[in-house]
Amino acid sequence: MQFGYTIPLQRRLGVRGLPPPEGRDLALCWDLHRVPLAGREGLLGVNASSRLAFFCWGLGPGQWGDLPAFAMEQVDRLLRSSGVPPAVGERYLALAGPPVCTRTHGRRPVAFLNRAVDALFATGAQPDPADLPQPLLEEALNSGCCRAAGFSEQGRPRDFFRADLARLLGNPASRGEEES
Repeated sequence: MQFGYTIPLQRRLGVRGLPPPEGRDLALCWDLHRVPLAGREGLLGVNASSRLAFFCWGLGPGQWGDLPAFAMEQVDRLLRSSGVPPAVGERYLALAGPPVCTRTHGRRPVAFLNRAVDALFATGAQPDPADLPQPLLEEALNSGCCRAAGFSEQGRPRDFFRADLARLLGNPASRGEEES
């Protein structure tokens, strides 16, 4: 799985010289961004194709120190909380492969990442200090109507992601249907 680091995130981590992203399907790629919110730092991860997003707030040194592993955990958690069947989530993660850190995945995905940041601030909701993952803020990000890099029409990020899963995996369960 490719994780594209924004420039502010690269600065935060002291990372330089990341390679450009390889020509992978954008549905297998996520861009990560450092978001200061309410006096603490958060991590926003946005799928480069669908705009499905996770947001964690108040990361500790361990999470920042092993960001690729932490981001993989958050993608897995987000899939489960979004109603993706476990077997489908496992197939997606296997297809995406191990984490690889790169630069971001182009203008359009980064523009949508910036819109996700704007939407995060526009909710007016404060992060829950008791939780590292912020499910209420994630729900706001993933349920609103938007445009996404991998789609020509408007829709919801969670629906776009399910369409990507169906395209990638050819599995009816990835669309929320029961397997026969």
